Amino acid sequence: MSAISCIINWDGRPVDARILKGANSCVQHRCPDGAWVWVDGAVGMAQADLSTLPEDEPGVKIVAGPLHIAASCRLDNRSEVVAALPPGVRPVSQSDTALVLAAFQAWGEDCADRLIGDFAFAIWNEHTRSLFAARDISGARQLYYHDDGSTFFLASDRTQIFQDLNIPFEVNEEHLIEYLTPIHQSITGWDKGFFKNVHAVPAGSKLVAKNGKIDVTPYWTWQESAPDQRSPGEVLEEYAHRLDEAVRHRLRSRGPVAMELSGGLDSSAVACLAARMSGPQSNPIHTFSIAFDSVIESDERPYIQEVLNQHGDLKPHYLIADTLFGPRCMYPDWKPESIMGPFDFWVPLANHKLYNMVAESGCRVSLNGKNGNELNSGGYFVYYDLLRRKQFGEILKRFKIDRSRYGWYALRAFLAYGIFPMVTPFPIMNAVLKARERRSGTIWDVPEFMTNSVRQQIVEKDEELRVGWADRNRFRCPVVQSTIESIFPPKTGYTHQYAQPVEPRYPYFDRRLIEMVLGMPHQMKWDAEEPRIRMAVRRHHRQAMAGIIPEKLRVGYQGVEFTPVLRNSLPPAAARKWLQDSSTVHIFDRGYVNPEKFMVAVEDSEQLAGYISGFLSLEGWLRAVENGGSLRRLISDTSTSNTRIVESKSSGSGQQPLSLSA
Repeated sequence: MSAISCIINWDGRPVDARILKGANSCVQHRCPDGAWVWVDGAVGMAQADLSTLPEDEPGVKIVAGPLHIAASCRLDNRSEVVAALPPGVRPVSQSDTALVLAAFQAWGEDCADRLIGDFAFAIWNEHTRSLFAARDISGARQLYYHDDGSTFFLASDRTQIFQDLNIPFEVNEEHLIEYLTPIHQSITGWDKGFFKNVHAVPAGSKLVAKNGKIDVTPYWTWQESAPDQRSPGEVLEEYAHRLDEAVRHRLRSRGPVAMELSGGLDSSAVACLAARMSGPQSNPIHTFSIAFDSVIESDERPYIQEVLNQHGDLKPHYLIADTLFGPRCMYPDWKPESIMGPFDFWVPLANHKLYNMVAESGCRVSLNGKNGNELNSGGYFVYYDLLRRKQFGEILKRFKIDRSRYGWYALRAFLAYGIFPMVTPFPIMNAVLKARERRSGTIWDVPEFMTNSVRQQIVEKDEELRVGWADRNRFRCPVVQSTIESIFPPKTGYTHQYAQPVEPRYPYFDRRLIEMVLGMPHQMKWDAEEPRIRMAVRRHHRQAMAGIIPEKLRVGYQGVEFTPVLRNSLPPAAARKWLQDSSTVHIFDRGYVNPEKFMVAVEDSEQLAGYISGFLSLEGWLRAVENGGSLRRLISDTSTSNTRIVESKSSGSGQQPLSLSA
């Protein structure tokens, strides 16, 4: 994916082009295919390109009259957008960027809601002296901004923002407390800036910057519609169609495509659908899988092989990763290439090495099955959905099953997840939900090794987040609310930027698929008669994939346990040595944890696989952001750069743009 940056000096100072050159240079490791820089007085834009689409024009700035665009985008509904454009509005080239600009010409700020795909873009309007930016609902393309009243800086990567040495590199302590809350670590993550005055444009939101003011608002919210009364067969047919369509759109590439294949239900479905669309005469699909030789109970190769046996044209690659699932900051040979938050430090080294293999194979596009589990899992609390569909026979059947398993708790579930949301006025319902969150406490106990002051801050922040969710609740249906909380905002660990020139693509983040699944009869997602939870979930997905994924996978896959891998990758002795070898342990010095209690907890390999890994990642991140740390070293003095500004090609009308060249 490309990386964009935009600067507006509200006080009228000319933009220093060297900062924008630095913003391009610092992401060249993942955007090597050309770049441009454009400066017009107090406004400047830049873009460094990773070219993955047949229509891409790397290094070419797109202009239409007074409009200038910087974009990282891949549109799925190109033909629909072109057909809907009014007479007289046509893109200046075949690229997706030019089509986004034409959409803005036609519909203004409403254009974002008409675009389907992965995108983050910014458009400067010379006539109105305003900037419009938007980010897709998948969160696949990052977009951060800084504003201090004097300078506004928008960029794809936090590293780009800090190329302006006037922007303070200061940790936002409140964001760190949020990172440590159980609700953050267990359900979802927020791609916070983690630095003062650096914010993320939320997924599914738009930003308008004008006259020194910044306005960020959502353009996408899912609207609950009338109950879907179609037959199960019709629903399954649409689900299969939507997933097939999502995969097809993401195969559009100018070169070979990679597939991250785990052997699970989600990635296997994507791989099999992709293989059916590809053939020996077209670009081959390369599968990349993580395997374990010594931790056999976590190895998914038997399931992966089922997919490979079914589709002989797939080109398999394996990474043996028995000891590569500790926080990557603990490995001596790892060095960050971009400024990131502590959650990114938790992403295992195995992922980084796998993406190296993808890049070395010549693939610049990598599909994966992320978000499939969260989107499709569903849950047993479907009584409201059944009531609104008037499926009273199914209600009685499920109640009998629940009663035999849970006793009178089944009646409580029926009242709480069925009758209560059906008959209660919405303001009262939300008030009750907020009160419940205040009483319920954290979803797991905050560890005893934390200091009392930090424990209290974490408990308060955790409650604030949960109550905030309940306060913003827009759905009566408990299953919909649960699904929305799991998938939106997208998980930070799912949508982090790769250091390699590889563009991740997420079929299960497809907007049309998400909207379809949120509106389907939710009892289809959960098999009430199946006693094993792992087999009860994603019932509709298993049914829709009949004849597509191997039967051994479809009806027999129950998942594998990765805790043994985490224990194998991070033995207590290694964690203890990593802490003791440092002259400064920040989580001790900052008063986050009690050193004696924490070192005792480190000896427990079960705890190492959970919350302690998060603290070790935080420790690595705090070391990286201190003076002389590895993240600090990514901030260069752009005034000493040897990069020069040269004239470049341009698509469209307007003044001749500038480009970056080494």
